[in-house]
Amino acid sequence: MSTDLISTVTTGTVQELLREAGLEARLAGTTEQPQIVSAVAGINFNVRFGTPAKDGSGWTDFTFSAPFTVDQEVSPVIGAFWNRRNRFARVYRTQDQLLLDMDVIVAGGVTRAHVKYLTAVWADVAQIFVRHLRADHAVLARYKAAGGKAATATSAPKAAAPAPTAGAGSDAARQRPPANATRGNGKSDGLGEKAHASGSS
Repeated sequence: MSTDLISTVTTGTVQELLREAGLEARLAGTTEQPQIVSAVAGINFNVRFGTPAKDGSGWTDFTFSAPFTVDQEVSPVIGAFWNRRNRFARVYRTQDQLLLDMDVIVAGGVTRAHVKYLTAVWADVAQIFVRHLRADHAVLARYKAAGGKAATATSAPKAAAPAPTAGAGSDAARQRPPANATRGNGKSDGLGEKAHASGSS
């Protein structure tokens, strides 16, 4: 195993690391703002690059990002609840989307093995978040059945490409394909969970 340190990444570096992890890695975006489109367990995500290196050799950080288009009821505090219990990735909400983001920083020097490990953590976290959405929807359904009222999320406009559900049946959100993606998601069943990816939950 190589112990050589990397302090910057290029689109090619991240594509190699994703492919070594058995994941698709398709270059998208623009020359100025490139992205890498991928998927894990049927969940579309993209890689956005962050801080440019001073010497122009690449970037010193990047972000894994999975957008979910809200089309059913979700709790107004779903993001806060997730962020309180999970350490590695954060959730925030726009008008019609939930976004799950996880930053990877290589500034200062890290091994390729470290970046590959964080990629594995991301794969776990993305699947755990789908379970979180399912659980949230189940709680709201029980609350309404007991006579409570829940806020209805704004329906999102249809994506240019087909956007299958992130999970089966009554999932609280469906995944929106990343920009420039042409392939939709399949269903993500049989989700696994690892302690290192779930923080204190």
